[in-house]
Amino acid sequence: RLAAIFWAQVALLLIPADASGRPRLMNDQRLPRLALPAAGVVGAGYLLATALSGHADAVAQITASSVLLDWLHLLASSLWIGGMATIALVLLPAFQTTSAPGSGSGYETLLAFLTVLNRYSPVAFAAVPVAMVTGIFNAQVHLSSFDQFLTLPYGRLLMIKLGLIALLLLISASHFFYTRPRLRHAIAGQGHAAPSDQDVAPAGFPSLTRRLRLEPLLGAGVLLCVALM
Repeated sequence: RLAAIFWAQVALLLIPADASGRPRLMNDQRLPRLALPAAGVVGAGYLLATALSGHADAVAQITASSVLLDWLHLLASSLWIGGMATIALVLLPAFQTTSAPGSGSGYETLLAFLTVLNRYSPVAFAAVPVAMVTGIFNAQVHLSSFDQFLTLPYGRLLMIKLGLIALLLLISASHFFYTRPRLRHAIAGQGHAAPSDQDVAPAGFPSLTRRLRLEPLLGAGVLLCVALM
């Protein structure tokens, strides 16, 4: 059974590679509309196979519910941590390239960047509670007393994971409720600045970029704890 799940995971990983190797398919005008839903289906299928092959499948008597909750936990974590990684590794470098000195479009690009962040925020707000609720179930399955948080490797790793998640939430809340509204206010107040002035990022943007880069690093720590658990 585990071998079948493994080969299913391999097949799901090969689907994007196969599509990218077909020029006619890549030139299809419908691809932009189909790419995101198709990637979501493939990713969800891969995470389901991961849940089936993980420790959730070994839980006696509640296999179906434990696998389902483990799958939801993986989905929520992927949307949250994967979204942060995409922002830091793809979106932020793209913004810095398009708002390079001399472009004269610094404020417009920054406003678009903040708009994308705001559109991602509801996804994160939905994913975090799902990950927390399903994570509580997983902890309940593997820990039978509070003492095991300190005595078992699973419990100690869970404590570290919770600490990293708490730090992540604090950092995300700091720029969602404070830094990003301040940047929008600064842009609104300087919207009629000269093009040369628009190359200067408003105060607070360097702090925002540092936090956006730190978030996926903490997320990687969370995933490392999950892998060791």
